[in-house]
This record gives sequence, structure tokens and C-alpha cells, in this order.
Amino acid sequence: MSAHTPGPWKDGRVTAPDPIIEGGPLRLVMSDGCIVAFVPMWLDDDHEADEARKNARLISASPDLYAALVNARSFIATDRASMVECCTGPNGEVDEYDASAIATYDELLAQIDAAIVKAGGELETDEAVICQNCESPMPEGCRGDFINQDECMRRHA
Repeated sequence: MSAHTPGPWKDGRVTAPDPIIEGGPLRLVMSDGCIVAFVPMWLDDDHEADEARKNARLISASPDLYAALVNARSFIATDRASMVECCTGPNGEVDEYDASAIATYDELLAQIDAAIVKAGGELETDEAVICQNCESPMPEGCRGDFINQDECMRRHA
């Protein structure tokens, strides 16, 4: 992954209204005194101000969420591999219940992989990232964030 600003990121202070943004102050997300993100915060509406605070907190948590997701992916992949190993019969068959559980692991791993790739990360696996729209391997550089099935199919073609 190309390096992002290292964490921790903190939901920072609110600036004075910015004439360039036209209308409101900005909530700053900061890391070690450096600004990582600006979140518009329109104080004339309590709901929108609360939403801006929540957005800033979510952005602030991004490095921690990313690290947790990478660790969870490793754990889930290891658990899946153990399940496949212990549930595969002598002829290579897996019963219907275990096959369903393995498919659930695969779906979860595909969601995690797509999120890691979307965040600019690289997977530490030889497995292909599966697109959640069309269930085909995503091409190199694809982030899997297409708006709909038609766009997905066009981009993957």
C-alpha cells in the first residue's frame, strides 16, 4: 500500500468560516499536527453539524479500522483453511453444511478484500479478489466500487 499519513488521526478543532467553501466552518482531522482531512460543518443545522462530527470521527478512525480489518482478514482466512482441512472427507468431498459455512467465509473474505483494495491496500494472498457485483475476479487495479452491475460488467469486460 502506498503510505497514508500514519495514525493516530484525531478529530480536531473547528475552523472559522471559510470564504472559499461558502458558508461554514470546517472540522479538521489531524495527525501529529498535520491536517489529514477537512469536513464541512454547517452550524445552521444541528443534524448536519452532528453528521459532520460523526463523519470526522469515522475518518479519524480510518487507520485503526484498516489495521483491524487486515488482522481480521488473516484470522478469518486461517480459520477457513482449518475448516476446509478438518471437514474435507477422504475423497475430497465436503458435506452441504460445511460447504455452506465455507461459502460464507469466502463471501466475507471477498468483502474484506474489496474494502482493503478500495482503501489502496494490497492483499497478502495469491487468491484473486472477487467482485461483489459480478462475482468474477477483479482486474489488476480495480477497486470494486462500481455503481451498478452494468458498470461493473463494462469495466471487467
